[in-house]
Amino acid sequence: MGIRKAAFVGWLTAAPIALGQITFPPYHVEITKILHSSDPAPGIPGATVVDLGAQIDGAGKVLIDAYLSGPGITPDNNRVLWYGDQNGLAIVIRKGDPAPGVSGAFIDELWEAYVNETGLISLACYLSGPSIVPGVNARGAFVGTPGNLQKLVQAGEPAPFTEPGTVFASSSTAAIRLTDNGTVFVIYDLAGPAVNTTNDQAIYAWSPGPPQLIWRRGMAAPGTDPGVVFAWSEPCCAAFNDLGQFVSRCGLSGPGVTNQNDSGYWVLWSGGGQLVAREGFQGPQLPPGVNLFGTAFPGSNALGEVVFYATLSGPDVDSENNSAIWAGNALAPSLVMRTGDPAPDMMPGIVIASAYAAGVHPINSRGFVALYARLSGLGVNSGNDFATYLGPPGGMRLVMREGDSLPQLGAGINAGFGDAIYALNDVGDLVAVSFLTGANVTPENDKVCWVRRRGGWWAPLLRTGDVIDGRTVLAGSLYEFSPIKDCTGGSDAVLQRLNDNGEVVASPLFSDASRGVYVLHGSAAVDGDFDGDLDLQDYETLPACLAGPLFASGSPPCSYFDIDFDGDVDLRDLALFQEMFSGNEP
Repeated sequence: MGIRKAAFVGWLTAAPIALGQITFPPYHVEITKILHSSDPAPGIPGATVVDLGAQIDGAGKVLIDAYLSGPGITPDNNRVLWYGDQNGLAIVIRKGDPAPGVSGAFIDELWEAYVNETGLISLACYLSGPSIVPGVNARGAFVGTPGNLQKLVQAGEPAPFTEPGTVFASSSTAAIRLTDNGTVFVIYDLAGPAVNTTNDQAIYAWSPGPPQLIWRRGMAAPGTDPGVVFAWSEPCCAAFNDLGQFVSRCGLSGPGVTNQNDSGYWVLWSGGGQLVAREGFQGPQLPPGVNLFGTAFPGSNALGEVVFYATLSGPDVDSENNSAIWAGNALAPSLVMRTGDPAPDMMPGIVIASAYAAGVHPINSRGFVALYARLSGLGVNSGNDFATYLGPPGGMRLVMREGDSLPQLGAGINAGFGDAIYALNDVGDLVAVSFLTGANVTPENDKVCWVRRRGGWWAPLLRTGDVIDGRTVLAGSLYEFSPIKDCTGGSDAVLQRLNDNGEVVASPLFSDASRGVYVLHGSAAVDGDFDGDLDLQDYETLPACLAGPLFASGSPPCSYFDIDFDGDVDLRDLALFQEMFSGNEP
């Protein structure tokens, strides 16, 4: 059972509300403890959890990666994966367990693991045992659920769609990715008599069925001249989507390739691919002659839409307008934001000084992009020069600016610098981590993790200095505090710590050096069905709760409609609800 929190005890509420002056509605955050680093290890008698981290699926269940201590715990069995919720955790796999589907082999080390929206789990492992030859077949990839893991591929096996004798190599670059619809990608080096440094890495997809070759070093690069091939890709920082597509920055070699045109962005799939944009070539929707100069990491969503960033060169390009971000259809991406352009939702004279992708692969399945921009111009100073934007290409809206007043945290508290740590889910919820400034803000409580639900308000989920179960959340750096670092909330095969229900899994470090796994779920108090918006479903719930000023609002969901927080649900609350009504739009 979760707990409601006001500094983790009771309700969190905004400043007093007056008609026509809605800034932030009251809200509630439900915090559900899953596991703590001092707890007994579920299903492992005598063992204690030492350290842990987690991901979350669409049902709010978590995949926990943890280390163990206690009697009988050795370096050969001191790591475990659990999957479940507050009602119980099941062991997925433990170091030292037999390797599923591999006779005479054991799990020597857990390399990486993922869980998708549906609860499917994928993992890549080192193997050991009588049948394992180090450097030959000591890596394996597995997919399934607790008690039903299946081997997907093992080093030493023949690599499909390659030359006879070519096998998957047992190298440290082997990796696995998993999308929301269960498409599994594996990244492996190759070995064999026909393999050399020009063709020694490949990416395969299972979707489901037999594997399909998606990319290989040395294969022809779509959209380029004959003889131009892929020299490298960056699968560690690429996106993999539900369509079985690999979306990556790649390098080139071959005729006509120079250091001015040797990288670009591609969407690749079994048997084909699409060049999105290339260094040294015309930038989409930019004046003639303005070319891409440098490229970075792209993103993608479940529909195959892309987002990417590039620096620019060409006529009239200078240090104030030399970078841009695009998003949308890979065949014709739309310009989202360029440095030097007027800043959306700002007064005239304020421009974009620089723009960054807000988090990992920030495009969701509605085509919304999250961006973090630095501002310059009229009235801009070091206390208000960063802003967060959210929306589709051509419709970016300001959702928070450094220096904004944050009455939901108390009078005199303002938003600070955020360092582009964000996660965006497929329904439009945005989670961000930022500093705080202002009244009573100290180094011990100056960082906060927010959620912006589709209704448009920001609710604090977790703040340094908060107390959970008698333990104080440690400050540390912004990155160390962040529950969403290096993760996403979309279907791009990246670690997921934000699901489509708006739930965040956090593993905060406490001042006593312990750590816990908690599921955080925030919503406005008026959100009667707790789905992150104020729509007709909430309106249908409201009449049964509209008892008038002589009757107490009672328990949820009726207590959620006590918007003016005076203990009842009356016509005043109805008027406030109508003012905040958003439908299901962001």
